[in-house]
Amino acid sequence: MKITRVIGDRLLVQVPLLGEEKTDSGLIIPASAAKEKQVVTVLQVGTDVKEQISVGDQIMIGKYGLELVEGNEEKYYLVNTEDVYGVME
Repeated sequence: MKITRVIGDRLLVQVPLLGEEKTDSGLIIPASAAKEKQVVTVLQVGTDVKEQISVGDQIMIGKYGLELVEGNEEKYYLVNTEDVYGVME
């Protein structure tokens, strides 16, 4: 299944793959312990979203603001605009 149009004040976003990180001291931090905020790319904008966010924007969101949507062997996420901290440059 594929989302053809996002409804309401939601955004369809793509999250970069998160791998393990290694600190300077050699500690390995798994992807499951990701930072509280992350930057994602907007793929579609919902029908009720104001002009402040556009397709292609990089936005900062909270760690738990994502809802998984799977389709065509790809993983995408829906985000409510209230979970967006800001647009990145």
